[in-house]
Amino acid sequence: MVTEPQVVVKMKGIEVGKVDIPVFESLEEIIENGIDETAIIKKFNKMNKIDIMNAERNKHREGKVGKQKRNRIAFNLLTTEEAQRFIGNYDGLQAFLESPEMQKRVDNDLASTTAPETAEAIAD
Repeated sequence: MVTEPQVVVKMKGIEVGKVDIPVFESLEEIIENGIDETAIIKKFNKMNKIDIMNAERNKHREGKVGKQKRNRIAFNLLTTEEAQRFIGNYDGLQAFLESPEMQKRVDNDLASTTAPETAEAIAD
């Protein structure tokens, strides 16, 4: 058994303690440490159910694109004038990339079937 470094426990954003988390490497090791087999099975079944349900949900989701990928697509959609406007102003550029106007352009790009960035963004 290995122990992770102390993990901070927070409640409503306030640190309430630190705990050591044991990391077991085999089922036998878990049982040797006194953890009841029925508890192991119960926890496994619960997590397995969640994994199976998430896998089914993922089949029905449209291509989900994370914030970083959306920002990359938005950056690629910038016009020359827009890019020049934000030279040396990273915060302004970031705010513009996350603006509703730019996000609408990103959504349109993702919705188009010819968008070169779309397949790559969804696959990453």
